[in-house]
Amino acid sequence: GLISGFILVGSFRERLTTCEAHSMLLVSYLVASGIDADHFLEAKSFKLMEALSLPKRPFLHNSTITLVILMFLLIAVKYSKSLIACLWLSVFFLAFATHHLRDSIRRGHWFYPLTSTQPTPYVMYVIITVLLPHILVLLLQRTIHPIHSHNEEFTV
Repeated sequence: GLISGFILVGSFRERLTTCEAHSMLLVSYLVASGIDADHFLEAKSFKLMEALSLPKRPFLHNSTITLVILMFLLIAVKYSKSLIACLWLSVFFLAFATHHLRDSIRRGHWFYPLTSTQPTPYVMYVIITVLLPHILVLLLQRTIHPIHSHNEEFTV
């Protein structure tokens, strides 16, 4: 989550204030790590063994959430001219996607109410984790923040 956040946010550092960049990185870390808090909420206990031995996956481990965030991100990229809004959605998407991808190595993705997938092969996990922030950077650079010379009018 945080490493992907560094790649994403760092790619747009010239367009962000220090406060915006640091806030995005902090949120990236907190969301990616905080997803596991649902284990304790579902277990209704702060005991680690109870949180880890749940009979079913806790609610924030539903990969459908990641798809919904991605859908909002793609809509924002298409219709918004706000790089900041798209970056915030990208931060949330990356935090969820990298967490779910890491968890999918062991148990696959869980798309409630539909189905679960087979576990993700480790090589695929590594490839997707490395490529995902770069793909988002390219998407945002080509749509919200196209590369242009200083003399050109900025249009979206």
